[in-house]
Amino acid sequence: MINVSNNLLQNNRIIGNYTEYLAEKFLVKQGFLILYNNFYTRYGELDIVCMRSGELFFFEIKSVSCKTFLFRKISGIDHVSCEKVAKLQKTASEFIAKYYPEYINTSTSLYVLEVIFFQKTTYEIYMYKIL
Repeated sequence: MINVSNNLLQNNRIIGNYTEYLAEKFLVKQGFLILYNNFYTRYGELDIVCMRSGELFFFEIKSVSCKTFLFRKISGIDHVSCEKVAKLQKTASEFIAKYYPEYINTSTSLYVLEVIFFQKTTYEIYMYKIL
């Protein structure tokens, strides 16, 4: 007997890991230095933390299928609520306090990095600043 929920969960993890891998490659090509992946606190998780030109950047990574994007007009950023942004801010503050206390009084740059899959090997990546 196949447990659909476990298979679906495993498949979502595979897609999520692959999406984060593609996001990292994209960010490195854009001149970012990856500092941390999957930083967890009681408030939530930061998918990727980067630095570029002495500034910290925090990324929420979202994957979207072509069908969802084209037919429903739903983007990855549509899945980031005000509540989620508040949690990301708190998580970013904890990251800064723990690893980069010299940045405590600087502004936080939060982004959504959206990976839209058109086929298994065809995708586009978009970056949206949310804060």
